[in-house]
Amino acid sequence: MDDVTKSKSSMCSPSEIRRQERNIVRRRLFSNQESMSVSKRPLDDPDTPIIKKISDININSDENNVDAKDSIIDAVDRLSDEPDLIADGSRSYSLPTVIGKHNDLKSISCHTMATLVRGNYSNEIENVTIIDCRYPYEYNGGHIKGAVNLYRREEIKKLLSRHRDQSADKNHIIIFHCEFSSERGPKMYRFLRSEDRDLHKDNYPQLYYPEVYLLDGGYKAFFESYKELCEPDNYTPMLHNDYVEDLRHFRDTSKSWAAGEKRHHSRQALRF
Repeated sequence: MDDVTKSKSSMCSPSEIRRQERNIVRRRLFSNQESMSVSKRPLDDPDTPIIKKISDININSDENNVDAKDSIIDAVDRLSDEPDLIADGSRSYSLPTVIGKHNDLKSISCHTMATLVRGNYSNEIENVTIIDCRYPYEYNGGHIKGAVNLYRREEIKKLLSRHRDQSADKNHIIIFHCEFSSERGPKMYRFLRSEDRDLHKDNYPQLYYPEVYLLDGGYKAFFESYKELCEPDNYTPMLHNDYVEDLRHFRDTSKSWAAGEKRHHSRQALRF
């Protein structure tokens, strides 16, 4: 993909992204695997779990698969036409969202996060997990009350693995963030959704965690407005001069998986 195409893709509105997603899935449902020319656009990524599932249905097509195709089509149409539904289509999102930097992700403001941390949504939301994707020295230097520090994809896999042995809690929401919610938080959000889809590739659109958000502006924006809701009430930037060696260490350990994530999941369509 050239730079011009990338630029146009990144500027697509949410409705345009949903339209592209639906067209791609429909095209794969009614095309033979051998005749498909796979585009290099992120939405066409052949490694997407739902695309793999559709390909399997096409290859092994028989009357028993008609219902499976119809079910996927119905789910795709519903999620595309009703953007306020959570990613398994079971209900609407619980929190008000804002338009953030990442059109493919649902974002909330720091003001909504503060309301949540204060317990004002306790009647509507049973469980909340705030995932701080910053490096440990950043987290220890100040984080949102109640947040957990998960900055490696192996930890996200463990989170999903623990859920597999439990009954589904559809009212459990997850909120990701990093320092600015520009890179590390969005990547972990996308990784969780991709892994969750893969675990449910035979039961689309079911998910362990269908309601996920990104904190717009990240910890920095939240700290600037709600210092009293941080513990300790401090902010340690990733590029702090006292942690140069720590930064080098954590970047080196995450470099290998980050490269693979960029190749296979960059700007991937998460509603599928």
